[in-house]
Amino acid sequence: MSASFVNYQIRSDDQAAVVAAASELVKGRAFVSPARNRWVTLYDENSELQDAYEIGRLGGELSARLNTAVIAFLVHDSSLFVYYLFENGDLLDEFHSAPPPASADADPEQRTRFTGRPEILLRYCVPGTTRSDLEVPLLGSDSFAEGGFASLVNAEERLHPLAAALNIDDLRIMLGFGDFDRRKTMIADSASFQKIDGRKLRRSATHRIPPQIPRR
Repeated sequence: MSASFVNYQIRSDDQAAVVAAASELVKGRAFVSPARNRWVTLYDENSELQDAYEIGRLGGELSARLNTAVIAFLVHDSSLFVYYLFENGDLLDEFHSAPPPASADADPEQRTRFTGRPEILLRYCVPGTTRSDLEVPLLGSDSFAEGGFASLVNAEERLHPLAAALNIDDLRIMLGFGDFDRRKTMIADSASFQKIDGRKLRRSATHRIPPQIPRR
């Protein structure tokens, strides 16, 4: 059975602070985990639509509000893997396992926009993690001889080595809102997750801006 989900991993030890920020930003229901290994997980119902604009909005605003890093992980139908890394409101890094082809006249930044920047992810990894530890699950070649781990497994399998390197709970990184809502009775610490209902809050319409890597 194929998997599709979105989750946000927030660099924080403070569940209450994440709940307070998310309560002002989510537009539907959400669950916020207790902190574990300096990460708090957010499952957002609206993000399950996998709209890049909404994921960019929520990830960017959460990171700005909390002055921290937020990594949004997306898996679609077990065939597509995407992540966005935000820090203090800026999108620093993004990876797309099947990026749209760049036009012939695209500048170098656009050509490499979706390839990921392991050197940035390394800032948040456990001591001893190497660049190659992160590159292996991101490679897309066709054979193991060429290092093509990522092309030979389901998209969600890329998350296991990334979770280990980042010290993010392996189960939490493999779920989305729908998964958690259906399976929370089977998750040991589910009672410690805080539920948010953003539908009860009124918000004015905002202009949606797609994620962009800031120019250096």
